[in-house]
Amino acid sequence: MRILAALVALAMLLSVPSAYAQDLDDVGTVKAIALRYIEGWYAGNATQVRDVLHAELVKRIAKTDSQTGKSYLITQSLSDFINLTAAHKEKPGAKQQKDITVLDVYKNAAMARVSATAWFDYMQLAKWDGKWMIFNLLWERKDGGVPGAEPLQSTHNPDDDMAVQAAAREYIEAWYAGDAQRIEKVLHPDLVRRTLRIDPQTGTTYLMFDGSRDFINLTGEHKGKPGAKQQEDIAVLDVYRNAAMVKITAASWVDYLQMARWNGKWVIVDLLWEPKDGGMVSTTLEGLPERPLPPALKDLWRFAGTVSQ
Repeated sequence: MRILAALVALAMLLSVPSAYAQDLDDVGTVKAIALRYIEGWYAGNATQVRDVLHAELVKRIAKTDSQTGKSYLITQSLSDFINLTAAHKEKPGAKQQKDITVLDVYKNAAMARVSATAWFDYMQLAKWDGKWMIFNLLWERKDGGVPGAEPLQSTHNPDDDMAVQAAAREYIEAWYAGDAQRIEKVLHPDLVRRTLRIDPQTGTTYLMFDGSRDFINLTGEHKGKPGAKQQEDIAVLDVYRNAAMVKITAASWVDYLQMARWNGKWVIVDLLWEPKDGGMVSTTLEGLPERPLPPALKDLWRFAGTVSQ
């Protein structure tokens, strides 16, 4: 009986679709990248950390001024963070919390969370020339920036989950409607929006990106889709204090959103999107108007294609 059960289990394993098996491989790889990152940070090993970060890394945290009550954003580039890592003193092993959760993987994009000793790191990762790398980091202190405050017991609460979901829905509905004024209200002024595209002839990976103003203008030029084509499946993957991670499955692409509580409302600070065709298109962008790229975005496309690691 045991032999029969083992044979049945083996047959089931062999029948797993290749795409699903690939997803499992990617989850394991993404987790390994996140672990290498946090272990490198704890050790003050700048070389190890640099190996898993993309050259265009953006690392940010939203904070509140204790005197004015206004929100502000602290941003670090790759060089800023590498220098900080090198200057960092190694923590004793007992204090090196490094609990990693892969929140979602879709083709060449992923989101993960690292629960560290005193903070959470929320990561957006993408596959760059076949290698998973960290592109965006949004982090949040467990004490919320208030020394001595107790960490929250959960990364979700009903009120924040609903507010985050409402902001995400406002974003995707505004995009479908081509409503620039409406979408601007849920974007941070320093938004970074990116996608990776793969040239099917050369296999070269390109980084396509724009900022808040570019995307607002692009939204205004966008023609709304008929209601039947307006897929907007929203999943709030994680929320902790002033940071949130959201996935939107849209008509022909997936949006990964990093959101922050900004002056009392939730806004998108980082957006990594992945076409459902896996990015194997070199002339048009799924989820954007099917027209020639604006000159400014063409320039970004050419520039991003030359970024080296």
